[in-house]
Amino acid sequence: MTFSILFYVIGCSKEQESKSGVALQDQTFFTPANEPVFLSEHDQMINAFTKALSEAVRAHSGMREMIQKESFRRFDGDFNFLVSDALDKPIRLNENSVITKGGNGIDSFANLLREYISVETKADGDLLQTLQVLYPDLQVAIPIHAEEWNPEEYTPVVAFLPDSYDDQVTATIPGYDAEGNYVEVDAINAPDVPVIVVSHNERIHQAGLEEPDTTDNPGDLLIPDPPTSLTATISDVSVILSWQYNDVCSGFSIWRQGPSDSNFQELARVAATDRGYFDNSISAGTSYQYYVTAYNVTNHLWHSFPSNTVTIQAPAALAPLSNFSVYPSGTNLQFTWSSNDSTNSDVVIKEKGPYDSDYSQIGVQTAYTSYYLYTPSERGKRHDYLAYRQNTVGQSGALFSFIYPPFRNSNLISKTYARRLSVTNNMDGWAQGDPEFFLEIFGLNSAGSVDKIGRIWMNFTDGYKDKSEEFTFKNIYDWVILNPATQWYSNIMLWLFEDDGGQPRSINATFGISAEIAELLGITGSVSYSFQVEDGDDDCGSTMLYYFDDPEQTLHFPNFGAQLRISESGNGNIN
Repeated sequence: MTFSILFYVIGCSKEQESKSGVALQDQTFFTPANEPVFLSEHDQMINAFTKALSEAVRAHSGMREMIQKESFRRFDGDFNFLVSDALDKPIRLNENSVITKGGNGIDSFANLLREYISVETKADGDLLQTLQVLYPDLQVAIPIHAEEWNPEEYTPVVAFLPDSYDDQVTATIPGYDAEGNYVEVDAINAPDVPVIVVSHNERIHQAGLEEPDTTDNPGDLLIPDPPTSLTATISDVSVILSWQYNDVCSGFSIWRQGPSDSNFQELARVAATDRGYFDNSISAGTSYQYYVTAYNVTNHLWHSFPSNTVTIQAPAALAPLSNFSVYPSGTNLQFTWSSNDSTNSDVVIKEKGPYDSDYSQIGVQTAYTSYYLYTPSERGKRHDYLAYRQNTVGQSGALFSFIYPPFRNSNLISKTYARRLSVTNNMDGWAQGDPEFFLEIFGLNSAGSVDKIGRIWMNFTDGYKDKSEEFTFKNIYDWVILNPATQWYSNIMLWLFEDDGGQPRSINATFGISAEIAELLGITGSVSYSFQVEDGDDDCGSTMLYYFDDPEQTLHFPNFGAQLRISESGNGNIN
């Protein structure tokens, strides 16, 4: 029969947790009390059994699972089972259990209960044998909320019905809560949590009947046999499980416990035809334990007992890339890398732009591809990049590189034309004729030294009337990157003079190294170069042009207000 008993938990708020980690539901109907002295022999024995059962329930989720599963057999229509029928049922012990009597982490219901029976009770003989003889009708029941109960997460109160119990007048019954404390449980109001109740089966106890015929009871058919021969191996990115099964079921549940898990967690469910599972949600080098259960589905999920448990360590962390670099490729950037590891993985590339505080992902390639093309959103400013290998197990350490993305197409010859020269001050009198300017051109090579590239002349045709002159196809330098490893000039230095003749003189030129060049070439300070001009030449000073700078701009010299407008185009309108 169904007991008209209702039990609520009291003693702490809904936000509190018990020492067993189970959130308590309510404080109103679960009253801590001093454990009484039970006078009748019946109550003394049933109390001893209930207390031992409560401790086993509290210590082992496997005990809770077994009680729920056995209750689903519904011995006489309620969620209950006879104690005598369950004595040999296997129970999965918790990993940290000191009880190892059954071996392989499994023990029987009877053996586990005996471990928790008090020393005083044991002195009087074998309690379970005595109960079988005196009370063959002794049962364990879950009068309410049996189907909603999750045994992995909730530890219920275990109570019993004393000799004096009368369902019409009894207000409370004795029990033990999830922390092992004696409590008096409200027997009137309906519970919102499951409670385990030890009592006599009324059908046998009152009518003197034999145990009910369970031939047509579907419980034995609904609970499938457990899988066998579970094994675990590893691949580059997975833990691979396989098992054997010869029964009929609806499917299999995969259970896993990692180092941060307090108990096994259901990882996945697979079809009844499957005999294996790939676990890709693992962390590199971490040790995991697994077991598998079979299940059937009707109006309830019926799990088998666990398979054997296996332990395995996940694959090791990935080795980093080598030789990660970035360089211009046409109007794009090209990333290249080497990977000496054959492990299947992806390469993740991230960028930190000139105004970014952190890196963001820009691309993913397989490690076997070894290159990646990317179009930056801004040019002429420093961009930092990192790359690392990644698979489902984890990621490797990162390698770093940086570049100043150029405005120029690095696959083409980028000509630099002088289009207009202007000054703010006259350097000669009109009687000396039209001004004649020449531009000394130097290149900073990859060794950090200076090469003389050449000289071009830029003559005014109408004196200083407009203080400027425009030119067509006055080529300063043909800039090209044939190969990242080939010598090329990252920086062009220009020194402007107005020619007035005279005796030769030497100039010891010192060119400051820009921050961009210092980073690119790994040099600091300045570089020097000596060259000759004539002592009458007016010195307008020097300026620099970086390959990665905007090719359409005006360069400024320090003297006479001299300015030089440059362009990649040799003719046409200029600003």
